[in-house]
Amino acid sequence: MPHGIGRYLRSGFPRSEATGVEKRAPSMPPPPQPPFQYDYFAAPTGTPLGSGALESPWDIATVIAGGTAGQIVPGKHIGYRGGQYISGSAKRFTIAGQKSTGYNDQAGKIIHRNYNGEHVEWICDSASKGVEVIQIAAAFNWFWGIDAWRKHTDRYGYPGPGSVWYIQNASQDGVQILHCLGHEGSNGLFTDSAIGNVRILGCVFYHSGVSTGPRAHAFYIHHTRDSGSIGSRFLLSDCITFDCLGNCGQIFASGAPEQLDDIDVLWLITWGGGIVSNPAAGGPQVNLTFGGTDSANIPLRGFTARNVISRNPAGYGSANLRFFNVASTGQDAICEDAYLVGGFSGGNGRLTIQQMNWNSFQARRNTMINLNNQPIIETDDTVYTPYTVWEDQAFFGTDPTALRWRSGPGFTDRTWAAWKTFTGLGNAAGHADTAQTTLPTSAK
Repeated sequence: MPHGIGRYLRSGFPRSEATGVEKRAPSMPPPPQPPFQYDYFAAPTGTPLGSGALESPWDIATVIAGGTAGQIVPGKHIGYRGGQYISGSAKRFTIAGQKSTGYNDQAGKIIHRNYNGEHVEWICDSASKGVEVIQIAAAFNWFWGIDAWRKHTDRYGYPGPGSVWYIQNASQDGVQILHCLGHEGSNGLFTDSAIGNVRILGCVFYHSGVSTGPRAHAFYIHHTRDSGSIGSRFLLSDCITFDCLGNCGQIFASGAPEQLDDIDVLWLITWGGGIVSNPAAGGPQVNLTFGGTDSANIPLRGFTARNVISRNPAGYGSANLRFFNVASTGQDAICEDAYLVGGFSGGNGRLTIQQMNWNSFQARRNTMINLNNQPIIETDDTVYTPYTVWEDQAFFGTDPTALRWRSGPGFTDRTWAAWKTFTGLGNAAGHADTAQTTLPTSAK
């Protein structure tokens, strides 16, 4: 399935991500960034005796220490030569850059980038469990084009090897991970909460997770409202996650001080949650979980999922995308243009919305494709209409007269008509849902 098929599924034109309205004219591209300039260099064969020049590179430990004489300061760019940078402990970055002229331009940022497109691998080979590959503990550091992974033999027993990318509270603000890989660790990406504005763009996380409780996942995200600066947000966009021991992604709070505020997940392609789990331990419950707590009353607030394309394989997990929380109040989320295929026992494209207690939940133009006779959606409240915007969902591959729509306490199986009556959803004037037995070509 090509990247972006969810956006183009209903027509030949893209839709505005803000309003869902079709755009008939292409938008202008952003102005180009200035040419990238490297200030210092590191190499697997580098040493502290080097000058940091291309022909005399440092080792990575010297870069992390700030250079031989404090050369690594805000605005400096480090180029990493190709090869493996192996260590028995986490690579911990503690020297902060600066915001300078803005969050998303290069000025003032300390940028760690693979030189000239070379394959750069950052590896932790500690024999101990729970040792991260990378700890980001400084503001306005960018990481670009790095293949990071954890070398460890125990992939099943919690806590597992240790996360690959770990953004810590000490980072405070302005971290970006761009076009990087994270794999073979407990979590491909794990974040603390008080981390300010963060962007994860164009990254791939795979072969991550731990299959025994309490598990670990391709990404495991937290974020605190107004941390770093007023209005700060966490953005994960244009990423791919696949073939994990745990979920392919999770936004979940197990207790204070973890928070689930102001997170955007856009253009995520994901498949294979639990597919490489230890069979004796069992796979995870879902491919993706957005929102959730261990009875900690921590709401999912200011959340958007847009253009998520998710394929759950046969026999793994009970849902494709689950919105879940036990918070008593204060929840609000948007789910638009998701494209969900396959799932439990070989076929459901299930969207699960459970234990809601929402202030607002908006679902628009989501497509769920069922490849066999398993349930296609689950909703466990009796009446959703007081707080829900529900428009233009499409269900494929399920007979509307069959018992394939679940709702209410205990998730009772219902026909499509009975589900709409029970929940009050699916019948909006001008925005009614559709249910069809013919699969779209893109799902075959």
